[in-house]
Amino acid sequence: MIKLSVIVPFRCEHQDSFYLVDRLSELCALFKEHKNIEYIIVDSGSKKIYSQMCREICEENRVKYLYEDTYGKPFSLSSCRDFG
Repeated sequence: MIKLSVIVPFRCEHQDSFYLVDRLSELCALFKEHKNIEYIIVDSGSKKIYSQMCREICEENRVKYLYEDTYGKPFSLSSCRDFG
C-alpha cells in the first residue's frame, strides 16, 4: 500500500545534461528501497533524446514517468507539481 507520493521535477535540454540523466539513474536505484512510497518523475519539456533516456531509466526502476510538453517555455516547479 502506497502511503506517500514524491514528485520530482526534471528537465534536460543541454548537451551537458548527461550528468543529470546519470544522477536520475542513481536516484531511481535508491527509490527501490522504499516500498511504501510512490515516486513520480515529471519531465517538463526535455529534448527528445533525454526524455527517452529518462523514460527508460524510470521503467527499469518501476518509477512513474510523466512527460509535460513545455519545451521552449520557462521551467516551473509549481507546474510540474500540479501536473504530477
